[in-house]
Amino acid sequence: MLGDSLTQQSNSQENGFALAPKLQDAYVRRLDVVNRGFSGYNTDHILLVLNDILPTPQQASVRFLTVWFGGNDCNPIGSIPQYVPVDRFKFNLGDLISHRAVTAHEPNIILITPPPVDETLLFESGKRDAAGNFEQGREASGIKLYTEAVKEVGIITGVPVVDIWSRFMSMAGWDGEGELPGTRKLGKNEVLASLLSDGLHLTPKGYHVVWEELAKVLIEKFPDFPPYKMPYDVKVPWEVARGDQYWDVNDPMMPPVVGKHSGE
Repeated sequence: MLGDSLTQQSNSQENGFALAPKLQDAYVRRLDVVNRGFSGYNTDHILLVLNDILPTPQQASVRFLTVWFGGNDCNPIGSIPQYVPVDRFKFNLGDLISHRAVTAHEPNIILITPPPVDETLLFESGKRDAAGNFEQGREASGIKLYTEAVKEVGIITGVPVVDIWSRFMSMAGWDGEGELPGTRKLGKNEVLASLLSDGLHLTPKGYHVVWEELAKVLIEKFPDFPPYKMPYDVKVPWEVARGDQYWDVNDPMMPPVVGKHSGE
């Protein structure tokens, strides 16, 4: 799992459901799920450290790589340099996908779009500079451009895209026309507020929606690696003797891939 704070915080279970533990549960005894999320990072930053955070093929084999950026790249204001123009953002994603440290593993790559933002929530929870001025520069219309950029890169490279932005906006009642939910003009959107803890980062319910959309892509695009139904990687003889349809892929106690959770 490669990304910014949305990935880093996906391990937190402080408030309930968390994405990374859900993936670990879905692939326990099958694949190790490793969180390489870096709060505050943009695509410029991650390219600088990529060689340091990915194993070599001699150390471990990376079967899947989720790439989740854009929430910082779109931010033109802040105490740390985050803004990456959208054209360079697209170039960076392509550079990451084709980076030698990545291609050495020949992994299955999945791009994830940034979620929308709620400008009112951002303002209410945002940081101020030394003069007390609002420091948050992310806008609903701006992050839409970075979502479109992620999808364009997916089309160009043939990499599947988990379109979180569109799913959240659909839930918020947007039909593709008119003012975007989440703008200061429209005020706080209650649906987005249930998905975004501070206008940017995700609530447990928000992460559960990400899980649902990611699981759909895994099932559709990578049928040999289904969540909860992929055969165990290691078995002792008595397990082998019982065949591949033993409890690893046919356990009635396993939770559904997509279902209701306590955060909803």
